[in-house]
Amino acid sequence: MPPLSESEETYRRKLRSEKARAIVWFAVLAIIATVREAVHEQDLWNFPCNSPCVHLSLFVAPILSNWIYLWLGYGGSMLVYFSEDWFHRFGQQGRVVREIMRRIGNRVFLYFYPLTVVWFTATAEGSFLLPDWIQGYYWLAVAAPYGFLVIWTIEGVIGLKIGGKRGAVNEAIDIFLELGRSGAEAFGEGLVRIEKRVWGRVRGRPPGSVTLRSAKAANVLFTLILVIGEAALTWYVVGPVPSILVEVPVVTLYILVFALAFIGLLRRKVAPTRIVDDSTSSA
Repeated sequence: MPPLSESEETYRRKLRSEKARAIVWFAVLAIIATVREAVHEQDLWNFPCNSPCVHLSLFVAPILSNWIYLWLGYGGSMLVYFSEDWFHRFGQQGRVVREIMRRIGNRVFLYFYPLTVVWFTATAEGSFLLPDWIQGYYWLAVAAPYGFLVIWTIEGVIGLKIGGKRGAVNEAIDIFLELGRSGAEAFGEGLVRIEKRVWGRVRGRPPGSVTLRSAKAANVLFTLILVIGEAALTWYVVGPVPSILVEVPVVTLYILVFALAFIGLLRRKVAPTRIVDDSTSSA
């Protein structure tokens, strides 16, 4: 949790605004609780319309009950935040605790659940219109934007930027890509060295130097042979099943990327072998 740097005027204005918003939210909570009492356990809500329209059926009672429970958590968090007289004795540490509870109350208890229900309710409708073999890819595509909601929630609690150019996620991705690039370089270099040693023995000549271009070409050739070979083997074993024929190479490439990143990590622990750049070697 970074230190609070807001001015006293900003803090007081935020405190007044949170109190006003809390009154409105608790009024909405009272309405939701009243509706929940009138709803039976088996009552369904069909989105976006009733039969014969293709729709998603949701049990209303559990959704409202969960919403009420979470808003009680919001109320507890706001109780801590508004209790300035209780935490005043702890000075700046007390204000930090209250600020954390305010962020948890808003991002976690107030917004996260309803936004989650809205997102997956809206996107579930699209899955009814797609064939079975593409369902996994569709839900993967649905879950990816949902990750931004999760990141937004975490950012709001810890007060640190996770996404964006200077965020922790972007830095982690840059490190992973750099490790993958280094691992691919080392892997391609190893393939070329093996090839040159074999041909060197066949021709009775010493193996030549490894260039950056030859390492890249070796990586591309290896990847193509791996994907085509796996696709052919999958076709031979299970037959022409589109979903499996697509998934097997994708999973293989996914594993290969992480394997290259691991090789890059190992390469950092040893002195890397210098690969000759084509542009400098020809000069």
